[in-house]
Amino acid sequence: NPASTGAFGAARSGGRIHAGCDLYWTPDGGLAYQASYHPYNDNLPVYAVADGTITGFSYFYQGTYALVVDHGDFTVRYGEVDGTLPGGLDVGSPVSAGQQIATLGDLTMSSGAWSMLHFELYSNDAQGALTNTSNWSYLNVPDANYQRRADLMDCGPFLRNLLP
Repeated sequence: NPASTGAFGAARSGGRIHAGCDLYWTPDGGLAYQASYHPYNDNLPVYAVADGTITGFSYFYQGTYALVVDHGDFTVRYGEVDGTLPGGLDVGSPVSAGQQIATLGDLTMSSGAWSMLHFELYSNDAQGALTNTSNWSYLNVPDANYQRRADLMDCGPFLRNLLP
């Protein structure tokens, strides 16, 4: 939901702008994540949105990891996942659309454990590290303090197009 604190472009501390979409199940249609949602999201599988190749897997945030998959026409950083990839997957492994590629991790927060998928989308029109704390200029979104690679895209329209 564009009004959610987990939506692309939402304000973050220090003037940073949220560079992804946070995805999670809610039992009540709530917009902002609540610690009570953890049981609905704990250990949920994460599936590839398209065929691709794993190009990165590393520590991300608050006890979670990020899996980077180059899907050809675009790259996705599947963030806030568990530190173990399923089925022998590793950097360099091919993945298929719909294949389980990760499991949601547990964010270690002062309010308790949280589980959600942080989904970042890139057009593959730039190269280099996905996180760039000094970049404020972007090809696909308004210039702002996203602190990401220049080809960052708004993941909201992409994700809505996946819905039936």
